[in-house]
Amino acid sequence: MLKGRLPSSLKDLLKENLVIPKRDISGREYKIVVIESFTGPMTVDSEGLPVDPFGNRFSYDPGTGRVSSTTAGYETW
Repeated sequence: MLKGRLPSSLKDLLKENLVIPKRDISGREYKIVVIESFTGPMTVDSEGLPVDPFGNRFSYDPGTGRVSSTTAGYETW
């Protein structure tokens, strides 16, 4: 929502910092920059992709933004 688009991959969420546009009571605009990625700290594999608690990569559909575990039985977590 903040970027107006879905990320092309889960790596994008891990490398971009969260920036929240704000407006103070007088109408001046400023930004709150959270020095953290959109996801916060996550365990990643050797290619830098996030993994679930079982060590398997998450699946990501860039068309819908749906993220799911690839661990059998946990796909709908």
